[in-house]
Amino acid sequence: MPEFEAHPIRELDAEGRLTGAGLVWNEIRMWLLHLCGFGVVIAVMMVIVGIAVRLAGGIDLFLVEAAIVLFALSCGLPSIYGRRVRAVIFERGGRMATPNGFPGYRKRAFVGGHWAYIRSIERVQFSQTIWLVHIYFSGGEIVCLAHSNAMSEAHKIVVQLTRALDEIRRAEHQTVGPKGRLID
Repeated sequence: MPEFEAHPIRELDAEGRLTGAGLVWNEIRMWLLHLCGFGVVIAVMMVIVGIAVRLAGGIDLFLVEAAIVLFALSCGLPSIYGRRVRAVIFERGGRMATPNGFPGYRKRAFVGGHWAYIRSIERVQFSQTIWLVHIYFSGGEIVCLAHSNAMSEAHKIVVQLTRALDEIRRAEHQTVGPKGRLID
């Protein structure tokens, strides 16, 4: 399966001022892993039945051949399609874009509300091995940005998104003074 990757996003205008900051990362497609795991179990059972038929005097190797194909697909699919790309961009002016959608919603979306109302970005344990990333707003809203991540992956997402949010907040408060110098 492809390794976890996370890359900061920084968008600049013509004058070099920050207009957007965020993160792009990939996360595991759990449903595909479960489906492929089930395929491996079925393939092993087919091989056992195929070998039993062969030993009992049957000559049909179709089950063994089909099991090999099923096993190859079950192991190969996660290596190609095992992760989904996600991204969050905090834009100057307050908008939060998710170019690849949210967990469970695959279309480009914008988070309602200004990023100024974000109180925290945190990782939340979903199960023993799966962690989520949530944004908590001052009005009580919660937005799930990432799921199906290991603890270290969720931690990196939280740290990088918090850094991006801090950078865009600082950039929002900066103005250009005389001679093009930034003023805080």
